[in-house]
Amino acid sequence: MCVVAIALAWRTMPTRTSPSAGRLDVLGLLLLSPACAVVVFGLTEAGKYGSFGDRHVVIPLAIGFVLLAAFSIHALRTENPMGFAAVSVLLAVLMPARSPQQHSKGEASVPIL
Repeated sequence: MCVVAIALAWRTMPTRTSPSAGRLDVLGLLLLSPACAVVVFGLTEAGKYGSFGDRHVVIPLAIGFVLLAAFSIHALRTENPMGFAAVSVLLAVLMPARSPQQHSKGEASVPIL
């Protein structure tokens, strides 16, 4: 049934572009994506080394937060920054989930931000 609905929509719905559709914010994407990845990496290293004070944790977290600050400055100064929806989707994808081991032990996951 879904295949039929998709086929009918494909044939009958007009193709149009949104007049408000802007260009892809490449610089914003290049700042935000590695920032989130490095922050997540730093948080996982904290579990590995058992401390937030270890250099293997502090360095990635510092780099990640510097990139996040640069993204924030860029987003405030640009005409068409990455929208809130794009950032929300990116953070939702990168948000660490509870593993089966954590679930059985009753441990909670650590959110990025």
